[in-house]
Amino acid sequence: MLDRTQRFSDPLVIDENNFPAAVLTGDDLEFGWEGGPRLTLGRNFGCDHGVEAVYFGTHDWRSFASATGDNNLSVPGDLALGTFDFFAVDTIDIAYGSEIDSFELSLFRRYDSCRLFAGFRYFELNEDFRLAAFDEDTFLSDYLIATENRLYGAQIGALYAREACLWGYSIGGKAGIYSNENEQSTLLRDLNNTLVLRDLTVEDSATAFIGEVNINGKLRLHGNLWLIAGYNLLWVENVALAPNQLDFSDDLDSSTFVSNDAGVFYHGANAGVEARW
Repeated sequence: MLDRTQRFSDPLVIDENNFPAAVLTGDDLEFGWEGGPRLTLGRNFGCDHGVEAVYFGTHDWRSFASATGDNNLSVPGDLALGTFDFFAVDTIDIAYGSEIDSFELSLFRRYDSCRLFAGFRYFELNEDFRLAAFDEDTFLSDYLIATENRLYGAQIGALYAREACLWGYSIGGKAGIYSNENEQSTLLRDLNNTLVLRDLTVEDSATAFIGEVNINGKLRLHGNLWLIAGYNLLWVENVALAPNQLDFSDDLDSSTFVSNDAGVFYHGANAGVEARW
């Protein structure tokens, strides 16, 4: 189970009757906790070295916000003045989705109670964002954004573990520098979604960072079967998040960029079983 934070707090909806008062901002979008699988498969080669593969992912983060007015709601900036359906409307709804997938393959070497890791990691962070404006006079139009981040590169880490007859614990950390091949796609329509104002996909790359800390305790259930519970911290830096691609300007350069310098912090608990053979 993971929760996630994001640093986007810009205005999304303003009140034209009380300009420039913000009715909705990025702070109104909160994800909460979502669950997903974490699967680890390891193989020892001898007493002091081996290989380990790890996958985890969460696919259902969703956040919603809505503002209701009476011909007084608009998006910020010059974009509102250049459209019919995003200026002085009755309702603006926002939906924000996010998902992650992480794949790791590492070699490790054991030194007494400590294991040192080195390996490869592939990490995906994909998001979608919808801003839908509705007015009784001009009906409904959408501002849609999708982002993809594909991070890959080398990582190193260490794990300290102690184990007694019935219980044990471990503290581990990993970090790496990654190449992030990212893109954002924008679709902006007006006049009840009949007029396309923007329809483009822009690609870019960035140097990204991932750092992770895991703390676990374990209890022997029977033989080589253990119950495990713990807490996880995950920090991802220099990625493209969907709301950061919003561009409320109205010129030839609008939405022709990828903003890929955002960061996300994940944290949460885990519970599961470990089997050895």
